Amino acid sequence: MYKSMKKYKKWIMVIGGSVLMVLFILPQGISSMQGDPNKRVIGSINGVKLHANEKVQYDREFRALMKFPPIATAI
Repeated sequence: MYKSMKKYKKWIMVIGGSVLMVLFILPQGISSMQGDPNKRVIGSINGVKLHANEKVQYDREFRALMKFPPIATAI
């Protein structure tokens, strides 16, 4: 066992170093491939795509409008 490890020491170092590089780079690569989660399409309204960042904005506007008292209309 020791003789074979000593004989192939350089190959073990090359393969081990390559595996370590891939393991350190892999999470960065995966996160950059996914893109911006706010630009993800979450639905559609009358054929128009609704993105996640638009939904957040519409929710904020709706909550702000709900704080105002209702307007009484004269009939």
